[in-house]
Amino acid sequence: GNVGIGTTGPLTSLVVSKNLTATTFGDAAARFVGTTYGLGRFYGIGFDYDANHTNQPVALGYVPTNGVGFTEGALAFATRSGTTDVAPTERMRIDSTGNVGIGTTTPSNLLSVFSATAATQGFSGGATKGVWSMGYDVTNNRFAIASSSDITSNVRMVIDNQGNVGIGTTRPYR
Repeated sequence: GNVGIGTTGPLTSLVVSKNLTATTFGDAAARFVGTTYGLGRFYGIGFDYDANHTNQPVALGYVPTNGVGFTEGALAFATRSGTTDVAPTERMRIDSTGNVGIGTTTPSNLLSVFSATAATQGFSGGATKGVWSMGYDVTNNRFAIASSSDITSNVRMVIDNQGNVGIGTTRPYR
């Protein structure tokens, strides 16, 4: 039941094999090509656990971003959080300039992170000694660093929209 393209001994369900001699990207072993192109369309690979679904829960693929011959594009990653058979939502994109966007399809910097929810806006991390987060606190209109995963609580430093800085307080002094 294994299928091999370019090989006579596939070891898994699908093996695509090609003798790659190029030392740069562009000479791929496999290629997925859409029959019609358009800006904003998604040409991707879907991952699923059941062949009876219309939409895959996870996908990655190419999104054309330049209408002149569709020569530029972005790499997009999509997931869905629901249990119903609906299309996944794009969550991360790497654009043609190398900018990475999480929560945005138009990253304007090397790394752009966006969420409409204040509690998830920004960056967070954790280790055995604690959790931290930093980012823009939409609720209070300020940049904050906190000792919790929520930048609206346990705030340790803030910069308000006037540029005032507060360390150890949520109210910066002028």
